[in-house]
Parts: sequence; C-alpha cells; structure tokens
Amino acid sequence: MAIIKVLKRENPYVQIDKTGIDDPNLSWEATGLLTYLVGRPNNWKINIAHLSSVKKNKETSTRKALLELRKYNYCHLFEIRKGGKYIEKFYLVFEVPTQYDEISSNMDVELKEGEKIFYVKVKKERNSNNLPEVENQLMVENIENKGVLPNVEKPKMVKPKVENQALINKELLNNNRMNKEKNHEYDFEEKDDDLRKIEKLFKEFGIDFSIKHKIKIKELLQKNSVDFLISHFKKQYEILKKKENVKSIAAVMSKHLFQGTCEVDSSFLLKKEQENQLQLQKEEKEMKQLNNALQVFLTLPMEKQEAIESEILKKRKEINPQIKKISTFLFHKMIVSDIEILLAKEKLI
Repeated sequence: MAIIKVLKRENPYVQIDKTGIDDPNLSWEATGLLTYLVGRPNNWKINIAHLSSVKKNKETSTRKALLELRKYNYCHLFEIRKGGKYIEKFYLVFEVPTQYDEISSNMDVELKEGEKIFYVKVKKERNSNNLPEVENQLMVENIENKGVLPNVEKPKMVKPKVENQALINKELLNNNRMNKEKNHEYDFEEKDDDLRKIEKLFKEFGIDFSIKHKIKIKELLQKNSVDFLISHFKKQYEILKKKENVKSIAAVMSKHLFQGTCEVDSSFLLKKEQENQLQLQKEEKEMKQLNNALQVFLTLPMEKQEAIESEILKKRKEINPQIKKISTFLFHKMIVSDIEILLAKEKLI
C-alpha cells in the first residue's frame, strides 16, 4: 500500500498547513496521523500493521483515524485493477481538504497495459440509533462493510415473589411521598432567593409576576442559573425598547416566556450580514485576480511557464513538484499566488 503525499521537506523539520491541525471535525487521532503522514518522504510505502506499531494506537484505532481523514477529504483512496482483479491500492494525502472533483479530471498516474484506476468512496454510516461508542468496538473495516451491530437476545426478567407484598408497596408509597415532600421543600427553600431576584427584576420592567410566571421561572431555574436568566431578560427588555411597533413590553416578554421563544436583535443580524457580504466581495475580488493571473500565465510560451515554475519551487521547497504529474490543476492552484507576484514584477498583469 502506497501513501502519495503532497508536501516534502529535505530537512528534518516539517512545514504543514495548520488547517488540518485546527479542524474541529478531526479527532486527535486523525490530526496526529495526518501530521505524521505529511512528514513522510514522497511515495513512502506503508501498511496498517506498520502504522499501528509506530504509536501506541492499535490497528482498529489506526484504521478508524485513516477512515476519518478520508471522510473529511484530507485523503482519497484509489484501487488499481486489471481485468476486474485487484492489483494495488494507494492514497493521495493532502494538507487541506481537497474534493475528489478537483483531482479526478487531472489524474496522471502511470499504468500498465489493461490496468484501470477506481475511486473508493467512503461508505455512509448506518448507525441511525446514535448508539454510544464502547471501548471494545468491532473492527473498523467490519463496521464500514456491514454497518450493523450483532443482535443480542433480550433476557427475560422474572419478578421475584415476596411475602407480604402489600406491606412493601405501602413502604414504597411512603418513600415516594417523603421524596416529594423533600423536593417540594427544596423548591420553596433553595430557590426562593433566586425567585425573588427575578420577581424584583420583572417589577422593574412593569411585569405582573403572577402564579403562572412563578411556575415557569421555577422550571427555568432547574436548568439555568439565576445570573444567566437575569442577563437574558435584560437583553430581551433592551431589544424590545428599541422596537417602535411594540405596544406592551410586558405582554411580549410574558408571551415569549410561556412559549419558550425570544426576540432577535435585527440590527445585530443586519450588521453581521453586511460584514459577511463585504468578506464575500473581498474573497471574490481576490479570486478574480488569481484567476486572471493564471489565465495570463497559461498564455505564455511553455519555456516561460517552466522558468516561472522553477523559480517558485526554488523558494518554496516544501512543494513537491511531482504533484504536477498527478494533477496540473492542483499544482497551479498551490502556486497561483506566487505566479501573480512574479507576473506583476514583470508587468505582465
């Protein structure tokens, strides 16, 4: 099995794009494996058993991490077949997520007569029940191929017979009553101070703190701190004060409280939308400039193009020139910003 990398360094240090390191979608295992693979020499041949021996992770964990990198497009798996028979498989590993469509039309791999390349897709997860992961899981390859968990026969439960069943039921009933009394006591003693703070705030807002309000606030205090609720109600009040079409702030806030909804600060959303639009326009402008530079570059004589590429590769030794044999499009995409700088110096753009 061969891993074909995008980057290569001639010294003992590894320079890597931090996109994969900062990607929240990747686990620590997948992040570490990606960093390790990027640091290997080009066309370095490996197998899963070897990878499992390098670190403490076993084969199952290693397979799972590699599958995770495929899922988020940090690597793609291909198989070479001849006459329908499997010959070899290889991976293309990338520092940043790269869609298969970006490399499919520019694959340039040497094949023997009769051999063909097939792309191996990542199978979708079938665990629709969201079952929790356990330490002793099935092998990753079995999960990927089958997607099912073994059936376990449900044991029959037998209710034990006891003497004086009525007495036990009576004791259970008394315990339940005692628990309810304790919970009731907790509600009215522990939460009274928090309830009074919110009642005081509502009176400042001019909201009648009815029994219905108290019951709802008690429910919210079971899951939220009093400080959080006070901060939330103050923000809601400030948003409603700015709205001209609100006739009764007290009525609207009570409605939101009972329905579990809230007001949205439209000015904040508008500001964020404007910021996103400006960012999008900036990115589109930059992309247009890069595309124009690439178009000018491709119209130059082949000797001139090769000279520019050679000059860029001397400065950026981390880029593997062999990637051009696999995908010319991807190679030019990696160096297009450098191309733009050189063309600008020579006043060609």
